[in-house]
Amino acid sequence: MKITKRQLKRIIKEEKAKIIKEQASLSRLFPVGRMASALNNELARLMAEETGEDEWYKDPELMQVAQEILDQVKRAQ
Repeated sequence: MKITKRQLKRIIKEEKAKIIKEQASLSRLFPVGRMASALNNELARLMAEETGEDEWYKDPELMQVAQEILDQVKRAQ
């Protein structure tokens, strides 16, 4: 069975929407998951803003900085 590019794109779009919907429903059930997701998004935003790089996580030095920040947050609790 052959599918067209348009059909393939539609299938991918539908599957992506399902995954996003499932993740959203799971995050409502698990507050820790929501907090982790929010923290991840905020860290990514801030690091990209500060470094000017969208792929800052590929830089080992910047990853070390991010790890140190998370370690400080753990110790503060």
